[in-house]
Amino acid sequence: MPAGAADITAEYNDLYEITVTNGTADVSEAIAGATVTITASTIAHKVFKNWTTTTAGVTFADANGASTTFTMPASTVSIEAEYNDLYAINITNGTATIDSEEVTEALAGSTITVVANDIEDKVFQSWATSTADVTFADAASATTTFTMPASSADVTAVYADLIAYTIIDGITSSGKALAGIV
Repeated sequence: MPAGAADITAEYNDLYEITVTNGTADVSEAIAGATVTITASTIAHKVFKNWTTTTAGVTFADANGASTTFTMPASTVSIEAEYNDLYAINITNGTATIDSEEVTEALAGSTITVVANDIEDKVFQSWATSTADVTFADAASATTTFTMPASSADVTAVYADLIAYTIIDGITSSGKALAGIV
């Protein structure tokens, strides 16, 4: 301790508020120069796109990462997570995949592979859709693709019935065939 009186002065750093729309920050306020972690919210039928801000001095470590950091400037910060819409794939008698992963919704512009189910006593004939912007690469193939429109896509695998038959002409034989096939 000093022999005489000592003057002690406390110095404070200013705290600046952080507002995150469609996400969270690991702190609600921080001092200039602090590293702040932000994480995008999970929103049904949407996929994270990127982070945006109009606050000067904010640079994201990875603006396209759903979780990232930034260095706090000497001002209040407002940040927003932006999203792209996911559109429903309504498929009847088949499955839809992207890169071999089964999906029920996708981004507009995605290449969707559809595979018709095997159905007993039926034979696949074609793919049908009531969605104006869906065009199949090969509608007559049980496995084909289409480009996802910016709307829900309704697709159906269409089948024909197999009919049991018996031939008796000295040799007995039976099986199944499409109607009209001799």
